[in-house]
Amino acid sequence: MEKIPPIGVGIPAVVSREDGVVIWTPNIPAWRDLPLCSRLSRHLGTTDISIDFDGNTAVLAEAWIGAGRGKKNVVCLIIGTGVGSGYVLEGRLYRGSSYIPGAVGWWALDPELVPEAMSRRIPSFESLCSGPSLIRIANERADRVKGAKRYPDTYALFAGYDEGEPGAVEVLNRAISYVGMGCANLVTAFNPDVLVIGGGIGLEYCRRPKLYGEICKTVNNISQPIAAQHVKIVPAELGRVAGMVGAAKLAFDDFGYQ
Repeated sequence: MEKIPPIGVGIPAVVSREDGVVIWTPNIPAWRDLPLCSRLSRHLGTTDISIDFDGNTAVLAEAWIGAGRGKKNVVCLIIGTGVGSGYVLEGRLYRGSSYIPGAVGWWALDPELVPEAMSRRIPSFESLCSGPSLIRIANERADRVKGAKRYPDTYALFAGYDEGEPGAVEVLNRAISYVGMGCANLVTAFNPDVLVIGGGIGLEYCRRPKLYGEICKTVNNISQPIAAQHVKIVPAELGRVAGMVGAAKLAFDDFGYQ
């Protein structure tokens, strides 16, 4: 039987690559201290399995064959169900000292929200611009404003924005101000060549010229000026499959597969 190629897995989680263990993940509660690599190995008949945080796999892909190819310093901001990021710095993937440098969803960007974030242990930035948060904010507004429209999902919310519906416009204009601040902080902190915006919601922001323009404007206005002048802000070229492509790259690199 022909040996299968190495397998890579990108997960929205804190992982121990050395042990192949998922330590903690916010969106899959049962996956805590889960020996994922050993379980996959039993089912797939191979030990050539690599796992990593999906922010890392996404930036690895974009730096390899996506929007950051050919650049030494690439930062990826991923906005979807949650908010995360990944960093290729000086040509190498940066993982931090405890495997989770990309948890920017926990950034505090609004002082008025800090007490709630502290009491409930919730990510502040993520609670302002991720997909589920947008729907929560829009529907809380509908509960307060007579006649305001409720939105079942982000597809309807963005469609409402495109049609000029007041609730959708208000919610997304507020959210994009925080996305702009988050991007500005990343540019100031890491001085990247390229800042890639990905994830399902991140790409929806970028598809709308006004929202994308607000991100660029905020970065230009409040980032460190030299860093702001240098950086290129672009949507993810690999779209929603960036994490999957990067997981394959990860496995190939780990096991020397050509």
